Amino acid sequence: MLFSGSKESGTDLLSYRISSENFPFYAAGLCGRYHVRPHMTEYAESLARKIGRLNALLFFVIWSCVGLASATHPWGSLPVIVFLLVPASALVGWRGAASVRLILAGTASLRRAVIEGFCWGAAFVFAVWLWGASKSAFAAGSVLDGLSPLQAEFWFALSVTLLPALGIGSTLGALHGIALFYLNRWLVRAAPPLNTDAPPNGGAPVS
Repeated sequence: MLFSGSKESGTDLLSYRISSENFPFYAAGLCGRYHVRPHMTEYAESLARKIGRLNALLFFVIWSCVGLASATHPWGSLPVIVFLLVPASALVGWRGAASVRLILAGTASLRRAVIEGFCWGAAFVFAVWLWGASKSAFAAGSVLDGLSPLQAEFWFALSVTLLPALGIGSTLGALHGIALFYLNRWLVRAAPPLNTDAPPNGGAPVS
């Protein structure tokens, strides 16, 4: 268990719902309230960050291989692949660490992972599409060349490119959410247990 200590009114500490954003601060408050040692919170946060970095690395390596294998000119497309995957990997690592905090707090669920993956996948694709559309608006010969936002053709051209991209991005995001949910849950269970009897400084003398 992440926390150990006394109980109040028969309620287990893990029954408290802790969001991924305020987990370190909420857990630190519980440490003082229930006389739990602070190094347990540090262990949980360290574990979340390590697994988040692992998620980002796996995402980058796997999708880099997929991009290079599917490209007609692999080395020529490498800058584009890296340009897209670096921010996507950072996003995956961030959300992966957040999912570990939820797993440790006992509030993670497959449904939540799917919904968050769906939303973040759509948001990332929309940001990439918006960047590409802004460049296309000023490029000669593009689908937006000669069109004005006051014309219906302009919005039709945007919709036929945006909606499919959002569909693909949200679907991939949901699938990644499912994969990371099961992977991170397994990694948390496989992590070495925390020795709650050890002092926070590992037994080293305090100067």
